[in-house]
Amino acid sequence: MTIYETLHGVTSYITDEDANVKSCLLCEVNILETAFGRLVPKWKEDIRKKGIPSLSFYPGGVLKSVALEEQTLVSTPLGKLPAEFLTFYPGGELRRIFPCNGKITAYWSEEEEAALCPTLSFALHCGAFRAKVTAIHFYPSGALRSMSLWPDETVVLRAFQGFMPTRIGFSLYEGGALESVEPPYPMSIDTPIGAISAFDPHALGVHGDSNSLAYNQDGSLRSITTADSKIEVITPDRQSIFFAPSKRQDSLLDDRTVVVPVRISFTSDSITFDNGVDIKTFSLIECCFRIFSADSLIAMGSGNTDCSDCSTCNRCG
Repeated sequence: MTIYETLHGVTSYITDEDANVKSCLLCEVNILETAFGRLVPKWKEDIRKKGIPSLSFYPGGVLKSVALEEQTLVSTPLGKLPAEFLTFYPGGELRRIFPCNGKITAYWSEEEEAALCPTLSFALHCGAFRAKVTAIHFYPSGALRSMSLWPDETVVLRAFQGFMPTRIGFSLYEGGALESVEPPYPMSIDTPIGAISAFDPHALGVHGDSNSLAYNQDGSLRSITTADSKIEVITPDRQSIFFAPSKRQDSLLDDRTVVVPVRISFTSDSITFDNGVDIKTFSLIECCFRIFSADSLIAMGSGNTDCSDCSTCNRCG
């Protein structure tokens, strides 16, 4: 028994310490009447389907997730959308929707999965576009939280600094303001210390919840990841400290190296550098900064690195 229906054809199930059902697998047709429509949990075996529970529940019996037998149109805050897998908040609100949820293996390719993923149209405050998406994430209020794009998909969004091509995905604040995007190639972005090339060559294409270029709600830059820029920090006592992308041995190929980018975060009066080894914070007011090409180490706009030359310093804007 569940708060939705009596389930039939339960082949296995897991309970918690209070004997409440946490998840189960089904081998017969079951129909759940929900606020999002009639849902039929998966009950057939298929080489494409993931080995995940048909249903999972929160301790109070509220549905936590459902893997659907077939792609089904589901009512969402963005209208009716196709889904193969859904997750929910403890209050019953829709959390995530996955239009396709197949398992990529030697027997089922990414190309075959992509063929089943429909191209969807969206009209958002940050832009209108058509794209294949892997997942859509909502706040409990129903506002869009993030959208994850299918590999090789790129959309153009309205960012605070103009139109921004975006890969992998993007995230929004609950009020609709753009929170983060993932640039598809190195892009020059204005920052409090000057123009920095934004790009993360190793951004994980898993979801669009967090990305290498992030904004505060007022539109100011919160953080940027760069694989192409080297920054010199000149401290008040005239010491120079450099932060730049580095190279390390590829964990899979002995004869290959990969670039380790630098993540730079800003507050109203400070800047923080994270190179994957050390994290250091400096005052935006007390320090000077110069930006170079990470490859040529030539200063952008000037080859002079003499601290006495005010034209090469970004301290005064």
